[in-house]
Amino acid sequence: MKINIYRCFIITFLIFISIATFAETRNIVDESNSGNCEMMTLSSQGEEVLMNLSQRAAGVDSLRQLSEISQRQRRLVVGELTQERKAELWRVHFEEVKRSHFWTQDQAKIIEHLSDLSQKAHAVGKDSIFHETLVEAPLESLDSLVDAYFTYEERLLLNDLGGDYIVQKQQISSSSGQGECTCSLSAANNRFCFAGICINSFCTEKYGCGWFWLDRCDGRCSSQAEP
Repeated sequence: MKINIYRCFIITFLIFISIATFAETRNIVDESNSGNCEMMTLSSQGEEVLMNLSQRAAGVDSLRQLSEISQRQRRLVVGELTQERKAELWRVHFEEVKRSHFWTQDQAKIIEHLSDLSQKAHAVGKDSIFHETLVEAPLESLDSLVDAYFTYEERLLLNDLGGDYIVQKQQISSSSGQGECTCSLSAANNRFCFAGICINSFCTEKYGCGWFWLDRCDGRCSSQAEP
């Protein structure tokens, strides 16, 4: 009888410990999710934009719709579209960027090259064995020209699908690349951070960073490297 009581006590104690551990773990997760890098979900406006873009051919109006929601919402919306629709949006994007500003001849040629690569990138697909040869290698070669001919603010404009194409280039804030879940830890994508530094974070967004938003957003831009 005493043995059974002892066993019941041990079992009850273990159950209590398990419940307490689960509750503590849940609190940690909740605190993490309530921080800067919580999982983003589509807002009602974002869902409406997604529905419209999914049903209509891409055009300037599509970019205008995207510009009415935040960049993080835009990434979520575009991430849900087909490769074909993404390619259409990027083509129109570069046409609008080229038309909306006074670029030099060299800058205009680089924009045209970026537009062509955006189409190849979405036609080939990120997981294709040909992606490195047809997309990554040409982009790597083009990166040095982009750095040489465009300011940081202009680079943000080039890669900001659905951004504001009406403002003048000098009005674009240099802090646009700062904040939460804004970069990929891949070194090649750090050019979209103002200080060129992308640090590790708890971000889990799977789409929306790097050229043409091909890479996952698993880091955040910082003004200084981690110690």
